[in-house]
Amino acid sequence: MGLTYVDRGSAYWWRRAGLTLFWFFLTVLSGVMAVGVTLGVGEAGPTLLIVTSSLYAALSLGVGWTTALAIRSADRFGVGSGSFEESRWGVFMGKLDERLAWFAVILVVALPIVFGAMLPLLVRSFGRYTIGERHQRRQLGLDA
Repeated sequence: MGLTYVDRGSAYWWRRAGLTLFWFFLTVLSGVMAVGVTLGVGEAGPTLLIVTSSLYAALSLGVGWTTALAIRSADRFGVGSGSFEESRWGVFMGKLDERLAWFAVILVVALPIVFGAMLPLLVRSFGRYTIGERHQRRQLGLDA
């Protein structure tokens, strides 16, 4: 965890590239599967297509929002630091994540959840630091 891009070394950048490709693969795979299921449902009629698309959009946005907030808290407080998880907001987010996870029992419903969870992770992997790294760098005194 050097101070510059050069100090981090090639092994660090290979891991980061692999992580980004992993999130890209999962995001594309779940997105293609969701589109395929939606197109298949669309053949049954426009009403079912609207309901399925609305459900997918709501679940993807809901899980994407909670995942983005979890990423933000990891950047601010560290991963598993306890301070966020013990706060009222952290308890609420934990309960919300549990309730949203129940939808993953049915594969068709799991597709937008996976897509909604993977997309923020993919976007964040293009950032300067990986998730939680900023907090670790602050603890080590590498960032002000």
